Amino acid sequence: MESANAIEVVINDLEAIAESHGDIVPLVYQRFFDVSDDGKMLMGHSDIHMQGRMFEQVLELLFTDDHFGPGCYLQWELENHLDAYGATPSMYQAFFEAVVSVAKSCLGEDWQLTNAEAWQQRVDQILTEVTAYEASNVGQSASI
Repeated sequence: MESANAIEVVINDLEAIAESHGDIVPLVYQRFFDVSDDGKMLMGHSDIHMQGRMFEQVLELLFTDDHFGPGCYLQWELENHLDAYGATPSMYQAFFEAVVSVAKSCLGEDWQLTNAEAWQQRVDQILTEVTAYEASNVGQSASI
């Protein structure tokens, strides 16, 4: 599936979810904390407003390809999260699994193979960037 098509599916899914379920941020973070003790330890103190702001940044990554590559937004976020705050690639994996799980659960019978493929394409692209960043910075210390 081409990126533009995947983006369109993900946007449409999230619009349908917002209409039927409202704000899914609490569901996503609860699911994330259920599967990632490290994530809960690092981010469990954050309030719903902070979680909402962080989720907004996730949506930006899901909705466009403009934030990928050297010097782009995702790299800046990774520098902050992985280097400065102690987030790990496995936390990113768990978080995006939580996002997809909540989306699938909310869509119920409307979740089809096309939805799964679109979400997987977007998440894979993000996690590929996370993995590449981590591999390029092995052995380097944070610059704070």
